[in-house]
Amino acid sequence: MINNYEKEAIAIDGPSGAGKSSVARLLAKEIGYTHIDTGSIYRALAWMCIDRHADIDDMEQVNAVLDKFYVNIKYIDNIQRIIIDDKDITQELALRHITDMSSKLSQLPAVRMKLVNLQKEMSKKNKVVMDGRDIGSNVVPNASLKIYLDADVKIRANRRFKDLTELGFNVEYNTILKDIEERDKRDINRRYSPLIRTKDAIYLDTTYKDIDLVVKEILNMLK
Repeated sequence: MINNYEKEAIAIDGPSGAGKSSVARLLAKEIGYTHIDTGSIYRALAWMCIDRHADIDDMEQVNAVLDKFYVNIKYIDNIQRIIIDDKDITQELALRHITDMSSKLSQLPAVRMKLVNLQKEMSKKNKVVMDGRDIGSNVVPNASLKIYLDADVKIRANRRFKDLTELGFNVEYNTILKDIEERDKRDINRRYSPLIRTKDAIYLDTTYKDIDLVVKEILNMLK
């Protein structure tokens, strides 16, 4: 049975650096939907684990954080802001140690179960453009439109390098490239809810396309 709320959802999946969040944010603005960047929710959990001095190799400590985990998502000028305990932690979520920990946390079934359920609840409250790695396969499997974005790994690394540099972070391209390659392996090979392209997802290679062109292509699909 198809849940009615899923008919109001657009799922955008793909590996790190493929342009998911940028595309989803602009698309949501164009069609009047709410954008939900699910990756930021996993990073918010990583931030909270660090803030609570939780050892992520100790499931008892991880579960203790999960039990109290609640993220408040606000939108300022159509930009998603992540709030925990009245603190805006959005910019901190781009830090390497946060993204690395979130990748490791995302491998844990208990974490994915908790956060997937949270994302499902979010999708029931609004018409959403939701991006992540298991949106079309697990969060809203009956979404009205599923897109799988991909790009050459070196291009993806260069995009991430540019984004972090513009935010003022001192980063090295080769380090980012290695991190993305390792992240791809973890996401594709994890046992629970891996990164996959579902059979009904439309594949878009963004290697040589800018964000505006990709959004335009998706808008044409919706028409």
